[in-house]
Amino acid sequence: MTTAISRSAIGIAPREVKALSELAILRGYAAIAFQWLVIAAAIAAAEVTHSWLVAIAAIVVVATRQHALAVLMHDASHTLLSRNKRLNDVISSLLLSFPILTSTTRYRSHHMRHHQYVNTEQDPDLENAQTNLGRAALVRQLVADILGLNTLTTLTTLSHFGIIGPLFKSADAPGGLPAFEKRLAIAYYLGVAVVVTATSTWGSFLLYWVLPLTTVLSPILRFRALAEHGACANSHDLDMARSVYAGIAERFLLAPCNVNYHLEHHLYPSVPFYNLPRLSGLLRSHAIFTDHAHRNDGYFLGDPSVFDEVTATAEASVRQAATTGGKPSA
Repeated sequence: MTTAISRSAIGIAPREVKALSELAILRGYAAIAFQWLVIAAAIAAAEVTHSWLVAIAAIVVVATRQHALAVLMHDASHTLLSRNKRLNDVISSLLLSFPILTSTTRYRSHHMRHHQYVNTEQDPDLENAQTNLGRAALVRQLVADILGLNTLTTLTTLSHFGIIGPLFKSADAPGGLPAFEKRLAIAYYLGVAVVVTATSTWGSFLLYWVLPLTTVLSPILRFRALAEHGACANSHDLDMARSVYAGIAERFLLAPCNVNYHLEHHLYPSVPFYNLPRLSGLLRSHAIFTDHAHRNDGYFLGDPSVFDEVTATAEASVRQAATTGGKPSA
């Protein structure tokens, strides 16, 4: 990636970045509380109505909020919930990462390599940003995700920062957990098992938590990861990632907590999620950003949408490979 058009060329003053990087601690905690309240309300509605339609809707809603927990864990990996790292990580572990079977510290290690080596062979997320699937093939893959047919593949991908395997390793083993996080995780999962058993709610737990986690969440994670860097030119700092200015429905389903401002995040990773819209507005006041940034108006809506763009790029790559006898380009 060249730096002919770089972050520094935009001209945002350091004092502006510093102001946007200030933490509003209660806003972060409120966002966490909101996700759990939505989850509780969705499950309660399904349990009270005894309607399969409401139950299906609840499963979808819970999956979108599990995604939101993952996005907030991403902020925690940048220590943006609290400047006190221990407090930041405890909150993230108990309320964000452990519920979705991941480790905040392992995710942090993984994600920092992504920032350091973005879109290079050393980027641990490089495969997630690539697809050679056209429209029909990508739709089939996303449907297979929803049906749970790709759950094993999803769990294998999550193993990079999952927590179940490391729980059975010593703290000093490769891929092991820090001792404190391991003790906290064991206490957490034992506590959940005791509460669910004591309240005789294993059926509801499996239906409204495990099922969304292993089905509906998978295509959300797959497509959002593809949307962040897929089909980006990666020729300079402003097209290494994509920002998606989607409508409210798409943001709820695919991009909670301002995760759609992904280019802005890569340019200034010290800015917490609740200040990303302000950062985006500031960046868009500079012509160099509006002229060169990779932006889309929606994930499945918009002209072009992310879906249209990444599948068109993949189909063009396959056609080119067919005429040259080579392999499709990434």
